[in-house]
Amino acid sequence: MDRFRLRVPAAVRAIALQLLHRAALRRLRALATPTHPGLERILAAVELALQGRADPDERAWIARIERRRRELLASDEPLAPVDYGAGQTSAADRHPQVAGEAEWTVGGRCRSSKSPFWALLLFRLVRELRPERCLELGTNCGISAAYQAAALRLNGAGSLRTVEGNPALVALSRRSLASLGLAATVEEGRFADVLPRLLEEEGPFDHVFVDGHHDGAGTVGYFEQLLPRLGPAAVVVFDDIAWSTGMAQAWQTLRAHPRVRVAVDLGAMGVCVVDGGAGPAIRVTLPLRG
Repeated sequence: MDRFRLRVPAAVRAIALQLLHRAALRRLRALATPTHPGLERILAAVELALQGRADPDERAWIARIERRRRELLASDEPLAPVDYGAGQTSAADRHPQVAGEAEWTVGGRCRSSKSPFWALLLFRLVRELRPERCLELGTNCGISAAYQAAALRLNGAGSLRTVEGNPALVALSRRSLASLGLAATVEEGRFADVLPRLLEEEGPFDHVFVDGHHDGAGTVGYFEQLLPRLGPAAVVVFDDIAWSTGMAQAWQTLRAHPRVRVAVDLGAMGVCVVDGGAGPAIRVTLPLRG
């Protein structure tokens, strides 16, 4: 017998999401006054993302990127299925609901891009923290890279390097960024092969978004590689921290790391501030939905 699936209308989902975000805002404002500047800026970014506030220039960029997202979602252009991330993991790191795609398409790959809310949160983090050198591990179709690159453009400074292992997705993300008129360098190759060179050439990095190779041990390993090449009070964002048992365990290891001064658990994402202050480490849990 086919499994029954409840289909919730989009309007109902939107209302439910709005209520969840209002509850998250109340929790955020109930937190004690931040005692670390990095935490203060992170919470400011979260609040702005929850409120959906944006000035006219920000709204224009967001609208352009979302138009590009819709174009990609509507595309049935085939892609070669090369996956160095979720498709090559241990049992503990494999998401229980992920089924392999026999054939990849642009639209199918784009559906795994960050949702508008989480992409907006990345945008807000870059706007608030104003990093000079940014790195992304896991480009996919280039949607999250576009949000971060747009934030850097509005900041008036900063650069972004992003790494993707699938050659077809590298070409696609380069086209997306070029069509938007955004500057970012898309590096092709496995993280293990590309990251050492990038850290030598481009560091220190102030902002890193880790969104690929959903493997717990691998994620912790990348963080250890990043540590010597991070700037003062650098922010490292980890995606899919609840993806699997392995990723959840990795997040617990990362948030307890002695060099992590601030760790903010947002449910789907974890945000860490590395070094950048004395005093006790700060751990905040503020689960969001988006």
